[in-house]
This record gives sequence, structure tokens and C-alpha cells, in this order.
Amino acid sequence: MAPMALDFTRSLYRFAVPLRHGRSRLVELPIPNEEFLLLMSERLGCLDGPQAISGAAAALRWQLSGRPTKRDLLNTFRSLEALLLMGVKLSEALLKTYEVTGNRQLQYALACIAAEHKFSGLSPAEAFGHHPEVFDGATVGQIGAGQQTNSLAPTFQRLAEHLEMSEKVRSLAMVQLIYPAGVVIVLYGILSAIFALVVPKLSQTFTSLHMQLPLFTKILLSIGDFIAARPYVLAAGPLLLVLGYVVRKQLMPLLLAGLRLMPYFGSHYRRAMLAQNVATLSTLLRGGIQLHLAIGLVAETLVDPAARRAYAEAQAALEEGDDPTQAFQAVYEFFGPLAKDFKAAVEVGNAAGAMSDTLDRACRIYQTDFVRASEAVGKIIEPVMMTVVGLVVGAIVLGLWYPLTRISSMVS
Repeated sequence: MAPMALDFTRSLYRFAVPLRHGRSRLVELPIPNEEFLLLMSERLGCLDGPQAISGAAAALRWQLSGRPTKRDLLNTFRSLEALLLMGVKLSEALLKTYEVTGNRQLQYALACIAAEHKFSGLSPAEAFGHHPEVFDGATVGQIGAGQQTNSLAPTFQRLAEHLEMSEKVRSLAMVQLIYPAGVVIVLYGILSAIFALVVPKLSQTFTSLHMQLPLFTKILLSIGDFIAARPYVLAAGPLLLVLGYVVRKQLMPLLLAGLRLMPYFGSHYRRAMLAQNVATLSTLLRGGIQLHLAIGLVAETLVDPAARRAYAEAQAALEEGDDPTQAFQAVYEFFGPLAKDFKAAVEVGNAAGAMSDTLDRACRIYQTDFVRASEAVGKIIEPVMMTVVGLVVGAIVLGLWYPLTRISSMVS
């Protein structure tokens, strides 16, 4: 390879920047040895001259692609498991998986991990740990435990199974959110059309006839006149939606705190979280990770600050030497009556020395309960949303229909 191409590849690797890490500033990455740069150059296709341009385009596509989905990671772990069971070395398995992966950011991570493991002598856990935007702490911890016991293939199998269970829970939750979100969007469009097009014309008619109107009708007409004079306010809904998506990480603790306080849906939310947490904890323990470290890794995966504090207290109690049956007291209090099976699994597993097995059984119980509860919630959401839509639209129609009947009587 020409020196210019090697320097160009080095620059590309260092310029793996704002788009990859989601920041607006450059991020300095360590430069590996020459073999790594040669591999990256071959993968990028930047050999010399004009081909360097295609390499830059390929690197830019890598940076612009979004984070890999759960399905992408699931396929990656399944592929690595199968290749390792066939006797393929880890670095070669990573490159073979790279070739069949569609997500560019995941391709970039796999190529880097393969080269760093093969050429720089990093352990699998260290190489995977250099890509926290793709592989979280729980994943890296299980890979580290698998390399210590020389059982990476079973480790990738457990990771794939855990992702399958997590994806099932997440998909059920998303299905329940799609219908209410669709109803709210349609209702917003209908109300916007009514107040922007229909109500202002009725307001002019009522004003010209000098009619005495009910208070509710006056409120509706005032809203219509305000929107007719300032039609740009209709963009407030979509703008707030976009703004909420942009600052979702800052708003998430408030939204989750409000969701926990809701009488029925709060319990459903806790049930979904507990099913995920028990599944993660069982997977980590089966991977050979110690209980207090596994609790810390579970806490890192949580978005809810209250739940994270409860698990942090449990981890601190375990590190101080408390018995597991007492260390989880803060977690039991957070989940309330839902933690009954979790508590029983911890007590029986601690006494029998097989906590991973008892937690695995508790995980299946919670997932079954979550599926049943999700079906019940789905049956409740539809009539509730239809009732709300009917009440809102019906109240507006009645508020505008009553003056029209008076006009009809006056004409007759």
C-alpha cells in the first residue's frame, strides 16, 4: 500500500467522530498498529488515488448509519455462536459475521474488534468494551466471564436468548403504544380541522345574528377565532413531539415517574421492568458473573432512576457482606407485591446454591404474567380510547349544534 493511502486510512480512523458518537466535537481515538490500518484500508477499499474517495464514502456511510437494532445484535450473536462451535477462530468469526451484517456501525465495530483482538492482542472483553455505543456493560461483562472459562460460544448463545426474550417483551409494549398514539394523532388532526375551518365560519354567523350563546359554545368559538388569527399554533403539536424526541433522555425520568403513579398502567410497567431485570440477572449469573457485579450491570441497563437506586443499594449491601435474602430489600420495596416470586427465587436459590436456575424459572413466570397482562391491557385500551374520542368530539358537536338548532327555529 502506498504511504499516502496509509496516512489517509489513519486519518479516516481518527475521524470516526461526531456522527459515530452522537457529539458535535471531534473524538480522538487511539491509533492501532500498521496491521490494523492495513486491514481497515482493505475493508474500506482505499488503496490509492481515486479509490481513496470511495473509501471515504464508505467510511461516511458507516458514520451516518444508526445504532444496530436488537435484531441486528441477535443475528450477530447467533452467527458468532455457530462459527465458534464449528471451530473458527474468534477474529475470523468476527470478520465472517461482518460480511453478512447490514448495519454499518455494527460492521465498523466488528472490524475493529477483530483487528484489535488479532493484531493488538486485546482480550475479547477489552475489544468489545471499546464500543459501548453498540455493546453495553452487561454484554461485555458476560463476554469477559466467558473468556475466563473458555466458553465464548455458550456465552453468545445466552446473549442471543436474552435478546430474544427482551425483544418479545419490548414488542408487546410497543404494540400497546401504537394504537393510542395513532388515535391521538388522528384526533389532533380532526380537532385542528374543526377549529381552523368550521368554527371560524360559525362564529361569523352567530355574531351577525347577535345570538345569546351558552358558555361552552363561546369557549369553542374563542378557540376557533384564536386559531384562525394565528394558524401557526397548529404546528405546536408536531413541534412539541419533535422536541420531546430530541430531549427524550432528559424527559424519560419524569415520564417514568408519572407512569409509576398511574393505578393500573404503573403496575404493568413495573411488571415489564421486573421481567427484563430478572432475565438479565439470570443470564449474567449463568455466565459466571458474581452476584454483586451482576446487580451492578443490571443497574446500568435501567433508565428509571428510582429503580437504579434500588439496585445500587442492593449491590452496596452485597458488597458489605449482607445475605442476598436481605440485600434485595430495596428492590422488593420498589416493586411491591410483584416481587413475591423474585424474593422466593432469591431465597431458594441462595439456600440451594443455584440462584441462576431459580431466577430463570422466576423469569419465565414474570414473562408469562406480562404477556397475559399485556393482552388484558390491550383489551382495555381500545374501549377507553374510543370513549375518550367520543366524549371529546361529541362535546364539540353538541356545543356547536345547539345554536344551529336555534337558528333553524328562528328561520322557520
